[in-house]
Amino acid sequence: MESPNRTYLPAVDHLRAFAALLILFYHCYHLFSPPMVLHREWQSTDWVHTKNFLLASVIEGHTAVSLFLVISGFILTYGSLGRNISYRGFYWNRFLRLFPLFFFILITGANAFRSQFQIGGFLTSVLQFGYLSGGLEFGAWTGVLWSVSVESHLYLLFPAIRHFLSSNRLWPLLQAAVLIWVARLGAMALGANILDVTYWTALGRADQFLAGALLAWLLHRYGIPRRLAFFFPAILLGAMAVLYGFHRSGGYPAQQEWRVAWPTIEAVVWTAFVAAYLGFVRYVPLILDIVLRFLGRISYSIYLVHAIVVWIFARKGWYFTIPALSVSANIFLTAVVGVLPVVVLVSTLTYYTIEQPFLSMRKRYNMIEKVPVSV
Repeated sequence: MESPNRTYLPAVDHLRAFAALLILFYHCYHLFSPPMVLHREWQSTDWVHTKNFLLASVIEGHTAVSLFLVISGFILTYGSLGRNISYRGFYWNRFLRLFPLFFFILITGANAFRSQFQIGGFLTSVLQFGYLSGGLEFGAWTGVLWSVSVESHLYLLFPAIRHFLSSNRLWPLLQAAVLIWVARLGAMALGANILDVTYWTALGRADQFLAGALLAWLLHRYGIPRRLAFFFPAILLGAMAVLYGFHRSGGYPAQQEWRVAWPTIEAVVWTAFVAAYLGFVRYVPLILDIVLRFLGRISYSIYLVHAIVVWIFARKGWYFTIPALSVSANIFLTAVVGVLPVVVLVSTLTYYTIEQPFLSMRKRYNMIEKVPVSV
C-alpha cells in the first residue's frame, strides 16, 4: 500500500496478500472440517492433526498474525529511520488506517446481535482491550478484531523502538526482549495459561513487532543483498518445516512450557522470510505481481471480512462434497472457487467505501526526506 510517508515497496503488499490468504485458508480448513467429517458445526475444542507436511502449514495458518506483526514493525520503522517525525501525525495516521473498518465491523455486529450488547464490553473493545476478557463477542463479526487491538497496543512501543534504532543502540531493545521473556516465564510460573499469554496478548506478540523493526534498521544501514533472493525457496521450506514441527508437537492447543518460546521462533522465521522476499520480489511474474499488489492493498479488509464469509459458507453448508475427492481437496476447492471470490468482492467494496476515503485523509508526518534504499 502506498503511503505519503515512505517509499513504496511492492514486496510488502505481496507479503500482506500472502498472510491474508493464509489466514483465509486456515479458517476455511477448520470451519469446514467438522460439518464435512462430524456433521456438526465447528466447536472451540476441535483441532485437526495431520502428518502431511504441506497441510500442516495451513492447519497452523494462525501464524499469519505473526507475519502481519513482523511486516507492521518493519514497514513503520522503514519509513521513519533517518527522518524526524511528528508522533501526533503518526498516531493520527494509524487511527485512520485501522479504526474506520474496525468500528464498522464492531458496530455492525452490535446491531446484528442486540441482545448480546453490553456497554462495558463495547467500551473495552473501543479502547482496544478487546483481546483481554470483557470485550464484545459476536462470533464471526469480532473473531479477528483481537489482533487489531494487540497491534494498536504495540504501536505504543514504536517511539521507544525508533529512538533506540535511530541512535544505533540495540542493547536497550535486547534488554526489552529479555524482559518480555522474563514476564512470560513469571506469568507461567504463577499459573497463567501459557497459550493465552503467548497467542492472544501484546505480551506474547511484542517481539514479533520488534523483530520487524530490527529488520528495517538492518535494511536502512546495509540494504538487502541481492543474493539473499536465492535463499528464499530454502527459507520458505524452512518456515514450513518449523510449522510442521510445531504442529507435530501439539500445534495451537499445546500448553507445554516450550510454548513460551514460540512467539520468538515465529518472529525469527517470518523476519527471515520477509528479508528474503524483499530480494526475491524482482523475479515475480508481472501478472502475479499485479494480483498480489491488489490483494495486498485490500488485505486489511480481507482479514476483517473473511471470517464472516467463511462462517456463513460453513453454517449454510455451501461447500463441495465430491465423493472422488478427499476432505482436504473439497475444502480447498470450496475455498478457491467459492469463498475467495466472495471475500475479494466484499473486501474490495469495504476498501473503497470505508478504508480508502479515510486513507486519503492521512498526512505526512515525516519532516526530513531521506534517500530511499534500493531493494
